[in-house]
Amino acid sequence: MKIEGFDGKFQSAGAVAEKEKQPAATASVKKIIPEEKPKPSASFKLKEAFAASSQAYNNKKEVISEQRIKLDARDTFDVAQVEKAYDDYIRVHKPSTTVVVALKAHKPLIRGEEICIEIDNQLQQEHLEALKINLQNALMRSLNNGFISLTLKFFEDKNNREEKKLITAQDKLEHFVQQNPVIGKMCEMFSLQIE
Repeated sequence: MKIEGFDGKFQSAGAVAEKEKQPAATASVKKIIPEEKPKPSASFKLKEAFAASSQAYNNKKEVISEQRIKLDARDTFDVAQVEKAYDDYIRVHKPSTTVVVALKAHKPLIRGEEICIEIDNQLQQEHLEALKINLQNALMRSLNNGFISLTLKFFEDKNNREEKKLITAQDKLEHFVQQNPVIGKMCEMFSLQIE
């Protein structure tokens, strides 16, 4: 079945009526000239934009190889002087909040020329390890002692030591049963088990 005026393409009703009005002999082919489109800005050229930004980043990034300074002085120091040196370091270098908290949270432990910084978590350890040589150089200058060494140690509170950390689900369940024995009875009653 052939539909009159339908050539396999969907057209609007107005276009079909116009086609019927035009005689076949007078129909002319109109050549469509594509308009020149403006070229997209650099933000649309992602590959070029990424290349340009990476080059700019590499130019700004300076690789500084930190080396221990050499200082022949060997002045003695105490906790108050080390804390003052920490304050000077924080004021001048403006380290991240994590480093500031790590330096201020606990008093430094001093064993001869070794300064031990007590830290609370892994994040503080990572941040301080990255800044260790820089911090050590600053302390050497502030305390006028070229033989200072820095160590990091996790803080242990001897007064408030936790007996056992609850890690597994079974440990947590046993803890809840100790806190409230009804939970243990409910587990028995409903035959509940931790997998």
